Amino acid sequence: MEQEYQPSDEAYVQAELEEIAFIYETLFPGRAMTVNLSWNRESAAKGRPEVTPENKPLSNDNAGDQVLGQLRMGVAPEESTDELLHVNVSIPRHPMPGELEEDELSRPMRGRVTKTLFKLSPVLFEQLKHMVESWGESRRTRRHRFRQLPYAYTPVYTLPDPRDGSDKAPAILIGFHFLEVGGGEKLAFDTVHWALEAGLRVIVISDRPTQQRLAHKLPDDPRVRFIRTDRYLERPLHAAFLRKLIARENIRAVHNHHCGILYESMPMLRAYYPDLMAIDSTHIIEYHDGGYPRVAGIWSDYHDLHHVISEDLGRFLEEEFGVGGKTRLGRLLDEGARDTAPLPIRMQAKQKSYRVAFVGRMMHQKRPILMMKILQKLARWGRLRGIDFQFDIVGEGPYREAVEVLVQRYGLTGRVTLHPAQTDVPALLRECDIMLLPSANEGLALVCYEAIEQGCIPITTDVGAQREIEPAGLMVSRAPLRTVSGMVKAVKRLVSSQAFIDQMAAELGEKYQQLSSETTAKELLMPVYRDIASGK
Repeated sequence: MEQEYQPSDEAYVQAELEEIAFIYETLFPGRAMTVNLSWNRESAAKGRPEVTPENKPLSNDNAGDQVLGQLRMGVAPEESTDELLHVNVSIPRHPMPGELEEDELSRPMRGRVTKTLFKLSPVLFEQLKHMVESWGESRRTRRHRFRQLPYAYTPVYTLPDPRDGSDKAPAILIGFHFLEVGGGEKLAFDTVHWALEAGLRVIVISDRPTQQRLAHKLPDDPRVRFIRTDRYLERPLHAAFLRKLIARENIRAVHNHHCGILYESMPMLRAYYPDLMAIDSTHIIEYHDGGYPRVAGIWSDYHDLHHVISEDLGRFLEEEFGVGGKTRLGRLLDEGARDTAPLPIRMQAKQKSYRVAFVGRMMHQKRPILMMKILQKLARWGRLRGIDFQFDIVGEGPYREAVEVLVQRYGLTGRVTLHPAQTDVPALLRECDIMLLPSANEGLALVCYEAIEQGCIPITTDVGAQREIEPAGLMVSRAPLRTVSGMVKAVKRLVSSQAFIDQMAAELGEKYQQLSSETTAKELLMPVYRDIASGK
């Protein structure tokens, strides 16, 4: 149901207007502007921004928007020597209860074909997606660019912009993919805190126009500002806006966490600010196009440092793009991991009951639908042998409804406990024996670190850099049918053999110890941040 503007929304609208004014007065300093303002009754994420030299007031027929009026912005018209500029923008309405759990840009099984496939066979549904992924992987070097873009500017012919805000403390621009749940986003949030600790002010932007449901997790600090360019600025204008923002806010460095618009802006930013430090962090190689590690390789000439979270990513950047000299490994572990040994593996063979966990956002990458088939088979096998399996599922997202349907269809009511995303995951894993991660793809799953630390045995698909943390005996093929059979077989072997448990526990301990002895992301980035803050 569409939401109408209400008088009680006035404070919210006023705050959004301040954000709009900051963006456009930064982008067009000294210009007189009119803003045609509307209320987006259809979306809680999108602002439908448009800049035009002609005044095209919105009407009630325009995409369902509710007209709020027209405002003046910037300087008075008589003070501007340029033509009056017009901005059309919608204020996104408040999210409705169901939208707080679901990303409107990622809604699966809405089509007739996918619904039918899911009803016939959830595993067949996953198998077909796997076939599409594998086809895309085999063709990705033919369909997508796998070459660096050369640095296109000659300093002799480039006039660097002065920094108008040089009286302000140095700042860093941190680009997020979005402020939503995800492993990459956790590191992005961490770097905001580290940059503050190093003495930098922090400007945050997002690539995707979503609700940004985790924006409240940014530090409540006057030195941090989240600018809603994702909502209120057309994509082609981002590079020009960021150029002006760097000058206004004395931005000395950018750190990119899978933010496409920031990559696309780098040629302009490096042309006007040759001294701008550019860093990126990458996490996962996507099958169909190489993902952001490929993008990082393409734009490598415009970056000073590629932070990778696994050796696998470092090899990819070196083998595909020859940029190994710029890559640095920084593990997603706290320094305290070296001082705290993981809890002993608690699982014992031939117990009468076991707790099995699944932790992950309810989306295709984590394959919660496939996981439900694994749980059904384990429950059936255990019932025939007098073994009680209890399952804990943590996560929310677009596949949550499908998981709830399968709990009923597979007769798992009473065996499955569904937990919200904000559950204390380490505490839960401390009570579980096994964690299953049947992902279609991973970078290097953070939750595997957590499972090992809490004495829980992780079983995962052989994807991404999982071999750096998982023994071969606990990894299975990512092909859906083999994922199901392989994970069921691995659990049966653990339940039946104490020798196998002891062997896997020893190998997990060795791999975790090796990872924890290596440089962490914070140890890698903090010296860089401190140098930026000190002007080096």
